[in-house]
Amino acid sequence: MVTFPVILVELIVGYFERVFVEVPLFLVFFRAYVVAAFCEEVFKLLIVKKFAYNKVAFDEMMDGVVYTIMASLGFACMENILYVIGGGIGVAILRAFTAVPMHAVASGMMGAYIGRAKFAADKHAEKSLLYKGLWIAILIHGLYDFFLFAAPVLGAIWGFAIFPLLIWTFIKLRRKIKSAIAEDIQAGRVSRE
Repeated sequence: MVTFPVILVELIVGYFERVFVEVPLFLVFFRAYVVAAFCEEVFKLLIVKKFAYNKVAFDEMMDGVVYTIMASLGFACMENILYVIGGGIGVAILRAFTAVPMHAVASGMMGAYIGRAKFAADKHAEKSLLYKGLWIAILIHGLYDFFLFAAPVLGAIWGFAIFPLLIWTFIKLRRKIKSAIAEDIQAGRVSRE
């Protein structure tokens, strides 16, 4: 249900788009990074912090990835329903293969840092890791949206840039997951099974 507060915040923040109407590329940047990526990733972080981070079950670094991806997929599901109502089955198929994986990998990268933050040596390191994860998720999400939103301004070819971005981010996330599992095993938080 976090989707509805996010939409409200995005509508409020989107009100300030009019400042950039005369410069289309700045408008695209604002929509991609501020209205979409910043608002959505902050809410995902807040959900994980509120409902999972301090729970006893959050006992492995890998849990950061799991909980954050789950939050992102719940968000992506509701977002897709809203987009499909307006765009039809073609939009559903396109978003299933692009937007849903983007939400998962961007938030998964944030989750890798949330998992590290949970087991940080001190509060300063914890906060630093949380912010780093958030900014990485915003960067990935914003870049994805920027490529799509810039296509009408810069040319349709920009929209295809989402595919190498998704592949590269998936590879990076996979490395983060392997590292988290290895560190969990080494620290005795999980068995090799």
